[in-house]
Amino acid sequence: MIGAVQPDGRVWLGNHTVSRAELPTQIREAVSHGAERKVYNHADARARYGSVLEVLSAVRSAGIENVGFLVDERGTPSKRTREFGGSWSGRCKWQESDTVVW
Repeated sequence: MIGAVQPDGRVWLGNHTVSRAELPTQIREAVSHGAERKVYNHADARARYGSVLEVLSAVRSAGIENVGFLVDERGTPSKRTREFGGSWSGRCKWQESDTVVW
């Protein structure tokens, strides 16, 4: 699953916007339908730090502790990649953490 936080605070899970309050339920539902128990977080560099922390907290409350972070390469626009299941195209690298720390 890919979650994204935009500069205006909107949160995406896959190709759909979702409220922060709905995020844990949506994640649990996706996992119950066979999604991997891992969330890749793609936060726009202009997103507020507090918004990203709220999303990470929601991910953790859904029981997901395996989180990867998608990071845009320098010089490329902020876009998701198809290889991670997103609908946007672009080049991203990811870094995985074993646990979520905040």
